[in-house]
Amino acid sequence: MAAAPRKKTSSAQRKAPPTVAGGFEPLHFSSKAPTEERVVFFYIDDDEYTIPKFISKSFSLGVLDRAREVGMEIAVTEAMEELLGEDGYQALLHCPSLSDEDWTQFETIFRDVVFGKPEEQGKGRR
Repeated sequence: MAAAPRKKTSSAQRKAPPTVAGGFEPLHFSSKAPTEERVVFFYIDDDEYTIPKFISKSFSLGVLDRAREVGMEIAVTEAMEELLGEDGYQALLHCPSLSDEDWTQFETIFRDVVFGKPEEQGKGRR
């Protein structure tokens, strides 16, 4: 059985994507959260503590918005507790071997994961 011939459409008949002022195509987002997959963020002894593999930039924006109310330190601390979970946060809080160097490394990685690495921020801007 032969396939039906393809109907040709001229470029004038194709529907152009809608644009808004400024000439760009509107962005589309989903209101549904992706399935949460977690990855190991740190170990204390042999216990692993995880964070979500995907952290939405809406979460990052929420941290910044919260910082306007309570300050960045408290907002980031709340974010740590939310992302690490109560067990992970408490384990870190009560880890007696956590050094200044360990903490600096933890803070840097956490900031990069939540807000993006500094070299990635501002890409595409002119």
